[in-house]
Amino acid sequence: MGPNTRNLIVTVCLVALAMPGFADDGVRSKRKLPAVKLEKAPTIDGSVEAEEWALAPVATPFYDAYTAKPPEHRTEARLGYTDTALYVAFVCHDPEPSRIVATQIQPGSDFNGEDFVVLMLDTYGTRQAGQLSRFLVNALGTTNEEIAGGRANKREWRGKWKAAAKRTPEGYSVEMEIPWAILNYPDKKQQTMDINFIRAHARSQVISRWSDLTPGFRWDYMGFWEQVDPPKPTTTSKVEWLGYAAPEFDDGKSSFRMGFDARYPFTSDLTGVLSVNPDFKNIEGQIAGIEFTRSERFIRDTRPFFTEGGDYFMLTPEYTFGQMFYSQRIPYFDYGVKAFGRADKSTSVGALVAVDTGDSTNAVVKIGKEMGPDHSASLFTAHQDHVVNGTNTLVGHTTYNKFNRWFFETESSTVWDRGTRHGAYAGAVAFSMPRLFSVVRYSKVDRGFRPALGFLPFDNDQGTYWFTEYNNEFRTGPLRRVYGEVFLNDYRRTDGSPFRKEASVSAGVVTNKDMRIGAWAAFDTFLGEASRVYGLNLQFNQSKSDTRKGISISHGERGGDTTQFLSVFGNHRIMKRLLVGASTSALNFQGHSTLSVASLSWELDPRRSLSGRWVNRDGTSNFYLAYRNAGFEGMDWYVILGDPNAPKFRERLAIKVVWAF
Repeated sequence: MGPNTRNLIVTVCLVALAMPGFADDGVRSKRKLPAVKLEKAPTIDGSVEAEEWALAPVATPFYDAYTAKPPEHRTEARLGYTDTALYVAFVCHDPEPSRIVATQIQPGSDFNGEDFVVLMLDTYGTRQAGQLSRFLVNALGTTNEEIAGGRANKREWRGKWKAAAKRTPEGYSVEMEIPWAILNYPDKKQQTMDINFIRAHARSQVISRWSDLTPGFRWDYMGFWEQVDPPKPTTTSKVEWLGYAAPEFDDGKSSFRMGFDARYPFTSDLTGVLSVNPDFKNIEGQIAGIEFTRSERFIRDTRPFFTEGGDYFMLTPEYTFGQMFYSQRIPYFDYGVKAFGRADKSTSVGALVAVDTGDSTNAVVKIGKEMGPDHSASLFTAHQDHVVNGTNTLVGHTTYNKFNRWFFETESSTVWDRGTRHGAYAGAVAFSMPRLFSVVRYSKVDRGFRPALGFLPFDNDQGTYWFTEYNNEFRTGPLRRVYGEVFLNDYRRTDGSPFRKEASVSAGVVTNKDMRIGAWAAFDTFLGEASRVYGLNLQFNQSKSDTRKGISISHGERGGDTTQFLSVFGNHRIMKRLLVGASTSALNFQGHSTLSVASLSWELDPRRSLSGRWVNRDGTSNFYLAYRNAGFEGMDWYVILGDPNAPKFRERLAIKVVWAF
């Protein structure tokens, strides 16, 4: 460990020790709610009738994390259960109900900038973010859910639950019914589960919680749902099937593709999925930007086979030396199988095999163990057998330990690439408190460390980075929020020669007019070439995704060459149901590169929509249009003109039908 690394660690420790603490008073956080079995299930119509909910305990008040006080607009939540389902009710007070914001009508939509409520539930009581399920409902009664571990998009697989909302003279109310059958939970009596109730108030931009997590998102401050006596988990031997058929006409040629997925519950906590000839062609992928980068660009995967249960295949933390499983390394496969879930309350497992016949066999396995909410460890391996590149095998571990405000992490990986061994490891110390987070991480990556299924920005480097961020919000005055970040790193080659060194700082404010103003500066040296770049960004309606507009600009010098980047974007909602967006970016650095994107999404009703996207990259254009009739039980079908992911437009018409059986 060099002197620069030691200086960074000492500095962070001294600053952290000098910061004032945060005393949780026990009233706002780690709150307790008794589990009550209802004699009769409430009618889910959005009207919270006193007689229907008389037995359900009331969770109130809610707290604003940044003031540690109840917000101006009061909220009450109720929770009860029967042998078949959980029942949740929210009463959201608002003196101006006509100004409640809710536009999304299709299940699965994001509710950014809207009024909505959330039930957070961890049936295993792990007090960790990765095990939380979230059930969201906006003020129109539109639903969305995030089931712990991930689920496929088809409603029969995501789980059938229902909700309703109703506007009232005092605001709005919401009711939910969540069947036990769509949840995984331990098979035991009288258990305690983690819960929380959340309300997002669009007009004031205040998010309040029943059990206050503080601005630092302390998941160990979740509430307790005590003495729950759920029904015995249902484990059936029934295989659930999803089939698809996709005839298409592409550049004058016709073809027909079919495939299927199968889902099998080994236990109530462990699920298996088989996918044969999956349809990746008609899934819209993320667009790679043109912002300057010295390493490979990370592209988020949207393919259902990899997103379902995806949390169980996160082998390493996001901000270490690299992602040891990057599913984009498997562009296609003929058949794949995976299993994910829990072997018991404290042990998580994920295993995946994908075979592209005649090209490669790919496998990933991870086993995680939780020793209480503050301590965990995992072991993992990833393997590829490629007809051209040979075999590549990775093994590794992670550990996580938390002591009050301090966090300690370690990661290591070893890869054998065609018989040659290389390693990488990292360790981090972090400090977290309300409004402030700071971390120091040291890592070393051998030269030639290249996991075939991983994402690795650089090999042959060793060094340290220090990242600190500050966030604060205000409820009065001209400013709504202030934030700032400092990032320093110093990496050398493993033989000690200079490699890369960077210092950057950013800061910004959000005004009470919902305008974000930010600025940043970055100074770095890469292989002896010095750079300095300055940037400014401006956003209007920054909290409202459907009307947000902004501009970002940077200017500077990289290795003696001028660099400039400009990006402008805007979204606009027309007649409540039609959302249009456009963006354009230009990079001038050792040449000129441009990227323009336009999109539309027209919600015809809760089931049907029309969407499209046009992309122009350096003068080459692609566009597609898609009609969707999906989102509920029964047959889903789509009509697609063009190819969503082609570099340029293709004269292609595809029809896709998906059904459960």
